[in-house]
Amino acid sequence: MYYLNNGGVYYCFGKYWSVTADGEDPVAASLTFVSGTKIICDEAFSGRSGLTANLEIPEGVASIGTDAFKNCSGLTGNLTISSGVASIGDSAFEGCNNLVGQLTIGNNVTSIGNKAFKDCSGLLSADLELPSGIISIGEHAFENCLGLTGSLAIPNSVVSIGEYAFSGCSNLSGTLTFGSSVAFIGSAAFSGCVFNALTATSPLLFTEAGLGLFYNPASTATLTVNIPAGSEQTFFLILDIILGNSLVGSMPNVVWNIG
Repeated sequence: MYYLNNGGVYYCFGKYWSVTADGEDPVAASLTFVSGTKIICDEAFSGRSGLTANLEIPEGVASIGTDAFKNCSGLTGNLTISSGVASIGDSAFEGCNNLVGQLTIGNNVTSIGNKAFKDCSGLLSADLELPSGIISIGEHAFENCLGLTGSLAIPNSVVSIGEYAFSGCSNLSGTLTFGSSVAFIGSAAFSGCVFNALTATSPLLFTEAGLGLFYNPASTATLTVNIPAGSEQTFFLILDIILGNSLVGSMPNVVWNIG
């Protein structure tokens, strides 16, 4: 998938980037991407625990491949994904559990793959700002990201949210706001979160939703559901599928506001 060129430059499908240390497996190095880098391919730096400090994906990069930085446990700072990136592959940063800085995702990302940030428990983001043009959030994408706090707004562009997408994000405790285009939400997508309100700015028209979306047996909080008129079909879907299989007995205080 990649190899070391003469000048200490990695090559991936015609694109280059460099590492500050010599050798194919740097013992301790921070990544410095050279101008013109467009793609970070599958498994490019997977398991390279010697890569350290912050990680910044520069403006020129358009896509981050599957497993690109999976289990890079030496990365310890911020994770910044520039506005040039359109897609983040499956498990791209999974298991980078020592990243303890801020998570910033560029506004041109349209898809976040399955398990893209799974178990990145130290990444910090208060009221995570998702890209305004994102269409899909993959299964387990942010599972166990304990550093996500506050509220979460799903942009109007999002069509699908995979199962367990935000499962285990137990510090998300504010308002969950759905955009206007969500058609599918997978099982247990928000299980383990402790949102105090679920709201929408336009009628919700889910066509499919999995079981246990908000399952959290330890929670005793009140969930206030605010959905506008025109959401009647969604109301019954939430009531019959979501509440009937997850919240009854574990989230006893549910306040409904429709219209």
